[in-house]
Order: sequence, then C-alpha cells, then structure tokens
Amino acid sequence: MVAVAAAVAFVLLVAAAVGTGAGQQLDADVFSDLVRLGAAAHRMASVLRPGAPLALAGVALVLGGAACAQGRWLAAVGSALFVAACTAVSPVLRDDVIARPHHGVGGYVVNTLPSTHATVTCALGVAVLALWPWRRGPAVAIGTGVVVAAGMLASVVSWAHRPADVVASALLVAALGAGAQAAHIAVRTAVQARAARPVSGSAGRAPSASAPPRSR
Repeated sequence: MVAVAAAVAFVLLVAAAVGTGAGQQLDADVFSDLVRLGAAAHRMASVLRPGAPLALAGVALVLGGAACAQGRWLAAVGSALFVAACTAVSPVLRDDVIARPHHGVGGYVVNTLPSTHATVTCALGVAVLALWPWRRGPAVAIGTGVVVAAGMLASVVSWAHRPADVVASALLVAALGAGAQAAHIAVRTAVQARAARPVSGSAGRAPSASAPPRSR
C-alpha cells in the first residue's frame, strides 16, 4: 500500500511540477527563494551536499560489515542491492522517461527530476536504518532523517536541483523500498507456508509401531 501511494504521488508530482506551466513556475519560485538564503547557506550547502551521502555511506559500510560478521548476509546484500537499484533507476527516469515541456519558465531547460544525488542520499539512509543491529529508537530514525534532509536541501540551495527534484527522489526511494519490503514479506510467507505443508503421502497415516514381542 505504501509503495502504491508513493508511486502515485511520484507520478502526480511529475505531472504537476514538470508537465504544467503553473507547476514549473511554482517550483522555480521556491527554487529562487531557497538559493537566495545567502553566502553562509551556500557554503554550508557546499559541504553538506557531498558530506551527507558520504557520511551515510560510511555508516552503512560499517553496519554492512558488522552484519556479515554476524551472519546477516541477506540484510547486507539486500541493502547494497537496494542502493544500487535506486541509483540505477533514477537517471533512467530523468534522462530517458520523463520529458520536460517548455512553458516559458526560466531556469534549467532540461529535465532534472528526479535528482540522482538526492536518490542516493535517501537510499543510503534507508540502508542505515535497515542494517542498524541494535534496538532502533526514535533518535536513530530522526538523526538519519536529519542527515538525509540536509543533504537533499543542500542540493537545492547549491543550485544543483529544483525543489521538486529532491521531493521526487524521496518518493522514488519510498516506492522502491516499500515495494522491496512487500516482496520480501511475500516470499518469506510463501517459503514458511511451504515448509509447514505436510510431506505428500504422509498425511493421515498413523505412525508405525514395532510389533510386540511374542510371549514364550
């Protein structure tokens, strides 16, 4: 359900922010407001934009190595594949699937939605939460979310992407992550149901008992 909702929201965002003149103008207006935050914000963004994904990648690598050492290979490999899939899908959507019509709005003429940089940042945040071996309290989720949000906002403040680009990236990762989780649960349920099924030919058959010895 979450995957479907995120996918629908992604499509609606593309239709509005990319496909319509009013949506492009609103996106451009918010973009202009954010990039005018000042020199200090630009300097911070220049640090956070590369720093946020690098920090998340470092934590994910450490947690992935710990997961492998603990025998949690499936979690480590699954998280790596998830980040790789998000990284691969994002530029394909941006460059080959989504076209940006010209409505006379200033700014970048080419389509920049979704932001692959923001997609990678979000996917790494999901990987950190998935690989976290201890009890995951609110502080872990909030801290990871703050780092992800800072990296995404930095992409806008540093003139790299429009606001709609980074929002679309978050929706894309949410859709892929929820879809992967739903598929994992479905496969696990099917495997457990198959394992619990009685072996063919043994149902209804009473266990054999050894014949009692003859009395002499």
